[in-house]
Amino acid sequence: MIILLLLILHFYFPSIYYNTINISPDFLLIIIVIGSFYLNNSKILLLGFSVGLLKDILTQSDYLGFLTFITLIFSYVLIKIKIYQNKNIQYVVISFLMLIYFFSNYFLKYSESYLFYLKFSLIKSIATIFVLFLFYLIFNERLKKNEKS
Repeated sequence: MIILLLLILHFYFPSIYYNTINISPDFLLIIIVIGSFYLNNSKILLLGFSVGLLKDILTQSDYLGFLTFITLIFSYVLIKIKIYQNKNIQYVVISFLMLIYFFSNYFLKYSESYLFYLKFSLIKSIATIFVLFLFYLIFNERLKKNEKS
């Protein structure tokens, strides 16, 4: 149900623009992060590949496959951070990983300065983390039940 809700939000959530740059939360990335808490490793990688391929097809970028590649790397690192037992460390690494993900995404789309990439990737990361936090608060019991099993 959570994944279906996130997919609906991805397609129907209004775009938020700041200086003509889309800074809307990335609901597909949130699907991968939530899935990484209760799916096994191969399913996370398959989910990351599928989401990246969907993003590549939807954006129709000149660099076909780049979003698939960085989303797959994002999913792989999510698998590797499971070794940390402390949840706070995991959340910090996920936040930093999102920042790098959006930085590389903006680096692909625009020809600007690194400060531009950093500013907008930071804004988009904060928006995505905020939505992830809201989903964690709303569906807290369901996520905890799925983490234990």
